[in-house]
Amino acid sequence: MKHNLIEILENYFKEKENTFKGNALAHKIRNAYPKSIENIISDKERYKIDGSPGKGRWSNIPWIAIFDKLITNSAQSGYYPVFLFKADMSGVYLSLNQGVTEIKETYKKKCY
Repeated sequence: MKHNLIEILENYFKEKENTFKGNALAHKIRNAYPKSIENIISDKERYKIDGSPGKGRWSNIPWIAIFDKLITNSAQSGYYPVFLFKADMSGVYLSLNQGVTEIKETYKKKCY
């Protein structure tokens, strides 16, 4: 796990200069790194691990999250632990985040 996080920190800026589609690091963030976390989780049916370097283009803050399916299946609702990378790639946080997209869509301006 440590190696995966370091690889992102050391290479993300360089890779952001390259094409997003088909990029090897982006592929690892979406697939290989989440799989490495999945391999150490005993209840694979209950947890879903996702990583994102962005959708269609590079994100400033890539992430890898662990979703408890009893609570949420995505970063848009519920709460979940997530590895969030600093925008300047000087570090990574393990954070407990809360999805707000669903709340914003439901309550529109009332949620502000």
